[in-house]
Amino acid sequence: MARPQRWSTPFGEKMTDADVETLLKRPDIAAIEADNFPKHTPLAGVLRNDTRIVKYRAGDIVVREGDYGNSAFLVMDGSLRVVLAPELPQNLLGRQVARQKGFFEALTQLWRNSRVPEVRDISRYQSQGLRGGADSANARVFLQDVPAVLDEHRTAKLEDGALFGELAALGRVPRTATIFAEEDSTLLEIRWQGLRELRKYDEGWRRMIDQRYRENALKAHLQESVMFSRLDEDSLQAVADKVLFETYGSFDWNVAFQRQRQSGSGKEPIIARQGEYPDGVLMIRAGFARVSVKHGNGERTLT
Repeated sequence: MARPQRWSTPFGEKMTDADVETLLKRPDIAAIEADNFPKHTPLAGVLRNDTRIVKYRAGDIVVREGDYGNSAFLVMDGSLRVVLAPELPQNLLGRQVARQKGFFEALTQLWRNSRVPEVRDISRYQSQGLRGGADSANARVFLQDVPAVLDEHRTAKLEDGALFGELAALGRVPRTATIFAEEDSTLLEIRWQGLRELRKYDEGWRRMIDQRYRENALKAHLQESVMFSRLDEDSLQAVADKVLFETYGSFDWNVAFQRQRQSGSGKEPIIARQGEYPDGVLMIRAGFARVSVKHGNGERTLT
């Protein structure tokens, strides 16, 4: 099989073979069972094409609560802080709090709007703590008074070897917390496709990621369901303890689906078959599924 098409555009353009050798010497990377990776997607290739080394200065915000993430981070050097409570104000996160316009303001906006389809006044961002310039692609929001943030907010420390952001990356869901660099730090950023390969082919990473999901996000996911929303804490924990994780299909399902539609061949993997007796309740953690019934020689989609 040919190597993944995404590798034609590496995640980190400046990644070198020397960087890969350095990563392979780290204990957390060296523990990965490289022999379990297929020849067309070797571990060294994943590190070379699906990761990048990023440096952050003290105060730089690495991830913001509420942003959608498509990558995870491994701390290589330095220390970071996770803001637990209370949440950081929106202005410190580089966001403007939208003020609701009155009737006459909304009316006059009709003839005050710029004729240019997309226009942005970057001068509005100068007071929001941007490093690198508001018009720069590498601009970063940073906290101007880190000691004050540490005094006023409860935080948790992340140091060398800590992994974070993997749940948002794999599930393509919003970040659940804001994390900033307490001091100058070096991180390994892993795009979600590379994280998927690590979880798929290495038992250690799969166990670690699933365990972290079970500890940090599973109960919240269950509570979002009408079926479990009224359970008390002990009952909810009892359900969570019995949950099993199963994976069907591929994270790149849309690519394969389009190919199947064009060729008129191929079948989607079956999760539960009509007529079989169920042995549990199935909830979608991430992705898409189709509910269908038999209709003649084919299937009719219901939802």
